[in-house]
Amino acid sequence: MMASPHPGASGSKPSPTLLNLLDDTAFRDAVDAALERTAHGRPGALLHLDIARASDIQTACGEDGLAALRDLLFAIVYNQLGPAPPIAARPPGALALLLPDVLPADAVVLAKRLRGSLDKGTFTWHGHPFRLGAHIGLVELGPDPRQPEAWIRRAQEACAAAQELGGSGIQMMARSDHAWNDLEREREWHKHLTEVI
Repeated sequence: MMASPHPGASGSKPSPTLLNLLDDTAFRDAVDAALERTAHGRPGALLHLDIARASDIQTACGEDGLAALRDLLFAIVYNQLGPAPPIAARPPGALALLLPDVLPADAVVLAKRLRGSLDKGTFTWHGHPFRLGAHIGLVELGPDPRQPEAWIRRAQEACAAAQELGGSGIQMMARSDHAWNDLEREREWHKHLTEVI
């Protein structure tokens, strides 16, 4: 898995339209609609994916290299999930993906596929290889609170926890407050152990 200095030259680069790439406002609207569906018993999940080496790639390769990394990331998402999920890009190398009507167990399977593709991959820019990797946070959507921003923050927090806690690199959170309290206790315990060591 590699990116060339001209990632679109091969013609394999998916277009933002094909990928359902949305701006922040449209993405929040899509999350809001998914939250409404959960009030009627439909499942849904929100995924936040953060490329582990994105800042290093931005520093070493500049904005053109970072754009090529995003193109590679879009191609991986398209290859694994197809064009359907609404996506919002987050700088420097993160994505938020909405998975409406997807059960939590199926969302974990999709997250593992994405992470597996990234863990096996290398991003190459002008002859300089960068091993890729990702941290992924997943949240099961629920009708309360009916605030898209709150759920987007929860997915980001779950992603940060995946990075802090290590392990599989994927942190799945149920929609209950109890699950969030458990996560916070685990993060505090992990932080305490790190300080002691």
